[in-house]
Amino acid sequence: MTSTELVDALAKVRPVVRNILMKASLGADLDDVMQDVWLSAHRSQANFDPEKGRLEQWVTRIAQRRAYDHLKLSNSVSGLQSTIEHAAGYGLGTDLALVSADVAEDIVNRSADRDLLSNILMMTRKVIGHEAAFTRTVALLTVYDEDVRAAALGLRVSEDCIRDSRRETIRASQVIQKALALHEMQASLNLRNLFACLPSDEGDSGTWARHLTIAVVRCGGFQNVNAESLVEVTGWAFNTCRQYLNETRRLLEIARTVIETGRVDHEPSSTSQQ
Repeated sequence: MTSTELVDALAKVRPVVRNILMKASLGADLDDVMQDVWLSAHRSQANFDPEKGRLEQWVTRIAQRRAYDHLKLSNSVSGLQSTIEHAAGYGLGTDLALVSADVAEDIVNRSADRDLLSNILMMTRKVIGHEAAFTRTVALLTVYDEDVRAAALGLRVSEDCIRDSRRETIRASQVIQKALALHEMQASLNLRNLFACLPSDEGDSGTWARHLTIAVVRCGGFQNVNAESLVEVTGWAFNTCRQYLNETRRLLEIARTVIETGRVDHEPSSTSQQ
C-alpha cells in the first residue's frame, strides 16, 4: 500500500463518513473524523491483506468504526440527563465521581438529587476552559467505565491527558456543587464561604487551591500577590505557583458567581478575589 493509494481510498470513503455523521447532525465534524480515519489506517496498514479484499473495503470498515465512535462520544456528552438516569438506575452513581463522596449515594437514590447532579454537570461544561477536557471525562466515566488506558486508546490521546482532563472536570464540579449549596442557603459572599467551596480532598482534585489561598491571604490578597512572592511563602517552583495562582483565581470566581446567582451563564472572568 502506497501513500497515494491510501489517500485515494480515503477520498472514496469520505461520503460514507459524511452520511453517518449527517444522520446525527454532526456534518461539521467530518474533517476531524476523517483525520482519525487516516491515523487509524496509517497505524494499522501492516494489517491490510490485499488477498482478503480491496483497500477501499478495508478503509471503509475503519471509517465506519471511527464515525460510530464519534457518534458514541458525542451522544455521551449531549445526553447528560439520560446518562445520569441510566447510572442511577443501575447503581453506577459512584462511577460518576463528580461530587463529594459523602453525598454521592444520596444523589443516585433520589430523583431530585439526580436533577441537581445534571445541573452541576451542565454548569461544569460551561466553565471548563477546554471543551475537550469535559468531553474526555464524560467519555471516561460513561463509555469506558473509568478505564484510563481504554479511554486513552479509544480517544487516541495519552493516559496523562485523560487523567488531567478528569482532574480539571472534578475540580470545577466540586466547586459548583458546594457553591450551589451555599446559594440555596442564601449564604453571605465572603472569603470564608469562598474558601469552603475549594476542593478539600487528597484525591484527584487535591488541596493545593486551599493551601495557595492561605498563602495569598498572608501576602495581602489576590490583588497584591504574584507568582514570585508565592515562591517565597510556599517553597513551590515558580511555574507551579503561576499555574496554581491562575487556576485558584478561576475556581474562586466560579464559586463567587454560583453563590451569588445559582448559575453560570458563561465561563467566569478571571477577576481577582480579596
